[in-house]
Amino acid sequence: MHKAADLRSKGISEARAGRFREAREALLESLDYDPHNADAFLWLAGLAPTQRQAYQYLDRARQVNPDHPHLARAAEGIHHHFVTPQQRPPPVEVQAPPVPSPPPPAEPREAPSVRVTPRATEGLMGGAADLFVRLTWRFLSIAVLLIALVFFEALVVELGREGDLRVLPSAVPSAIDFTADYLKGLSRGDMGAIASRSRNALGTPVLAELRRALPISLGLMAIAMALAVLVGLILGTGAALRRSSRLSGLLLFASVLGVSTPSFFAAMLLIWFGVLLYQRTGAHLLPISGFGWDAHLILPSLVLAARPAAAVTRLSYNALVEILEADYIRTAVAKGLRRRVILLRHVLRNAGVPILTTAGVSLRFSLAVLPIVEYIFNWPGIGLKLLTAIQVQDTTTVVGMTLPLVLLFVLVNLLLEVLCPLIDPRLRDAEVGAL
Repeated sequence: MHKAADLRSKGISEARAGRFREAREALLESLDYDPHNADAFLWLAGLAPTQRQAYQYLDRARQVNPDHPHLARAAEGIHHHFVTPQQRPPPVEVQAPPVPSPPPPAEPREAPSVRVTPRATEGLMGGAADLFVRLTWRFLSIAVLLIALVFFEALVVELGREGDLRVLPSAVPSAIDFTADYLKGLSRGDMGAIASRSRNALGTPVLAELRRALPISLGLMAIAMALAVLVGLILGTGAALRRSSRLSGLLLFASVLGVSTPSFFAAMLLIWFGVLLYQRTGAHLLPISGFGWDAHLILPSLVLAARPAAAVTRLSYNALVEILEADYIRTAVAKGLRRRVILLRHVLRNAGVPILTTAGVSLRFSLAVLPIVEYIFNWPGIGLKLLTAIQVQDTTTVVGMTLPLVLLFVLVNLLLEVLCPLIDPRLRDAEVGAL
């Protein structure tokens, strides 16, 4: 111990004299006799030639003595040293820092006057004009998309009714006439009527059927996506925080398996498991078919949430691992911030954009498989009505049930464009710079 103290004193003297190489050699030699001295590691962190070595020594000092009073000061010294290398601060002292003298009172100054120059006015007008052009282009794109959707759906149903591609020349004019008539009715708020089995009876209006079926489908989608984001975020965060354990590898394997499993196959597995359990034990745990805002929700919600949850788990793990190894996270840990504060304020906020984008992409996938899930579990939503209309080749109902799904798809994209800059200010600054 005396030898370690002598070498440590020699290293500190050499550092104060400006001989940094000799100081590092003496301090490193002192650790051979006293490998658990936090002061030596703090001095080595202040004398380290690279930022990586400085943080390694700082982490070692924190492991030896987590309650050392000068950990935060050492972290700030390292940060300022490598941010402004042209103004190299002195090595990190382990003694008590001197009390700074109060700054002189600032003289009152008049608030600067704001002048709106012609150049600034032109910039604002140019930004507003660019925004107007973007919105106009977006609405025109949506209108063209809806027209093309009505036309191609009418064409496909007509070809399916005839069952022969040779009728394509005559099917195209019929699809054009249907598109024109449908758009005229849509402009008056009329989406047509569902084809009735009886020729003398009028079918139910499509708009009335949408009022009934759309809330049922949206409720199922909302529950499934909330479950997917919650489970995926918890599993991805847990795997990232324990990335060196076997549990992390198991969760990643399960996420890859979940993304690769088709939704209809997952639904059939759940139904098979429920039937097998009933045959073996006589216990009827969950209903496997039908509608109800109760236990009937569980199986279709699990199937819709399986693939989005796996995608959110995998991407949140990748994003969080990269952020947890960043230098500013190490600085926050060295300053003594609590793990919960670091995770909520620094880690999850910076990972918000990729996680939100993954959730949006997963929602679009869930919209695509919604009709299949509703058909398998006999959930009387808009997807089940769409498949029924396709079976009877009812063009009006097919178009009427597809339009809300397409509009919801477009709305998800618009919400992502609005929410991402709100979460990450860097995206907002990039948009302002582009203007």
